[in-house]
Amino acid sequence: MAATQTKIRRGTKAQIDAMTPVEGEIIADLTDDRLRLGDGLTLGGIVQAKAMDMPFQTFTFGTSTGTANALVLTLPLSPGSYAQPLTVTVKANAINTGATTINVNGLGAKNIYKVSATGVTSLTGGEIVTGGIYQFTYDGTQFVMVSGSAGDDVDLLTPGSNKNSYIEGAFSYSGSEIITMPKSGTITGRLTVLVGSGTGTVTMRWYINGVPGTSFSYTLSAGGTRVENIPVNAGDKVSYFASKTGTFVGSIFAETYTGIPQFAFPVSQAGP
Repeated sequence: MAATQTKIRRGTKAQIDAMTPVEGEIIADLTDDRLRLGDGLTLGGIVQAKAMDMPFQTFTFGTSTGTANALVLTLPLSPGSYAQPLTVTVKANAINTGATTINVNGLGAKNIYKVSATGVTSLTGGEIVTGGIYQFTYDGTQFVMVSGSAGDDVDLLTPGSNKNSYIEGAFSYSGSEIITMPKSGTITGRLTVLVGSGTGTVTMRWYINGVPGTSFSYTLSAGGTRVENIPVNAGDKVSYFASKTGTFVGSIFAETYTGIPQFAFPVSQAGP
């Protein structure tokens, strides 16, 4: 008995995108090597995933645009609406600095939350870094970060001492040795001038990979403390430096902390 070959309608992606297959019709997309299923209503038909679409996340992965705290994600196929448990994978285009939203295919901005020891909470900054890849799942109200997080601030760094990097005496320029960050996340840096004797000012700042942050000065008759939330990436080199004018004799110290633990900054006398 002779074999019978049956062919279905076929065409390029552009050709099929421009037509509306009838209900129950199957069309072969020769550009993407996928099948389309017609329902008589959908332009181009309904795309059917092929085997390799799953490991490559063809329809659920993308690089975000938008701003640091308002991500925008455009997927090749729109989900149509937000529904639990819609899951997307995002390569971030920026470092977030506070509460963050994501807008998928123009469906509207939704908050991104993270799981912490106290429950599901809003992002606070530093959980998302440029180039990082993150997976978010919609829980019916907001998206929850389920992978790729830098982790809770509490366990970001190795615990050290509560007070560290004291610099005593009539320093003219002092700072810390360089500490390499073991993980990405947000550290809180605190630089403090303890009032001693004499007059003048102290100027202090953090450095990330040798790039100076915003400098700030204290009048030495009053002293003071400066606290900053500093987003860091794994491998970043963090240090601080301080210089003074006048005749001040006293102490300064620096510490970073991630909620509970402290991380020591050994003292160095080298400039930046």
